[in-house]
Parts: sequence; C-alpha cells; structure tokens
Amino acid sequence: MEGLPFLPGNTFRDPTKSKFHRSHTLGYSNGYSVQKTPMAGIGGEPHPTTQLAEKEPEQQQMKPVTAIPPTLMYGDTKVFQPSTAVPAYIAFDKKVLKFNAYFSQTVDESALESVRTRPVYIYYYLEDDSISVVEPQVPNSGIPQGKLMKRQRLPRGDGGGDHWHWKHLNLGISVQFYGIVFRIVDCDTWTKEFMENEGIELNSAEEMPPVPHRGTS
Repeated sequence: MEGLPFLPGNTFRDPTKSKFHRSHTLGYSNGYSVQKTPMAGIGGEPHPTTQLAEKEPEQQQMKPVTAIPPTLMYGDTKVFQPSTAVPAYIAFDKKVLKFNAYFSQTVDESALESVRTRPVYIYYYLEDDSISVVEPQVPNSGIPQGKLMKRQRLPRGDGGGDHWHWKHLNLGISVQFYGIVFRIVDCDTWTKEFMENEGIELNSAEEMPPVPHRGTS
C-alpha cells in the first residue's frame, strides 16, 4: 500500500487496525473544558498561543473557585417537625354524648288527649359532630317508634349555614331539628363530666313530663 498513488480506489483500510476511537485534546477541570495537549499549528509548528502557554504557565493556571456555603445561598435548613395534633376521628372515636329530651305532638283524633308527650334520646357523636334522635320503643304503643332522625349533621334554624355543635347544647333548653322542637331535660354522667371539663356550666335538670296512655306488653 505504500507505493500506490493517493487516488480514489487505490487506498485500502489497514486490516490490523482494531481501535477506531477519536482522540480528544480537551479535558475538564472544575466543570470547564481546558486544553489537554498543545495543538500543532500550520506546518506542524506549535501555535503561538501554545508557546506563550509554555513560557508563562502561571498565567494559564485557573484560580480556584471559592465554594459558597449553602446556608448563605439558600438559608438555614428547615427541620420538619411532625404535628402533635390528634385528629378528631381518633381522639373522639366512639365517644357519644347522650341527652334525655322530649317533644310534644298534637293529637286530633283522640278524645282522651290533645297533646302527646314523646320522650327521646339525643345522641351527639363527637368524632364528626353528627346527631341522631332515637325514641325508645314501647310495646303495643300503636305509634311508629325507634330512630326518628338518622345520624347526620343537623343545620341550625337561624339560616346562617351553621350546624349544631355540642357547645350549643345544655339542660333546660329547647332545640329545633327540622321543625320539631325538642326539650332537653337531662343527660348521663359521662356527658355531664365532659361538658363540665370543657368549661360549660350545665343548667339544672328538669323532670320528664308524664306520658299517659302508653302501651304495655
């Protein structure tokens, strides 16, 4: 191959060559590309800039970059503190306030009574501020009894979009749920202790009105 003219078709690839990578003359220092070896100029002579670099190497040396402390650039590191608050559905799980109450119902079809008193239990669920009203069942009463209002958040009648809260409840007051007026007369021991621990002074308990003409078993 040495004696062949340098013409198309007269050149051949060296079959003994096994490395085909391209050499590079740039290296990286502190994130910047710098010249790795002196580059040859025209005619194979060193480039003038290369001669200057060889004569004055101190001018080619890069000044060290001073690292900026992270606290000066981004501020102090904020340590995440887990919340110590306990959700209501965990703190008040299965804790229910129980009030004894009654409501009066007008009776038009009976000659023996004009107003009927019906005792109920008002249950207040602390975990989600819901309320249910249950009337204790009496055998042979002749009227449908049981759950009068299913568990739900009951809106107040003032039209302000607010709902009934345990802070609004007390003994000796009347509350209105969906047009029915209930008179709260008493509560159980746990409810009394809870209300007093929360700083609510309960009124004196009242007597339940007599309930005539109740069925018997």
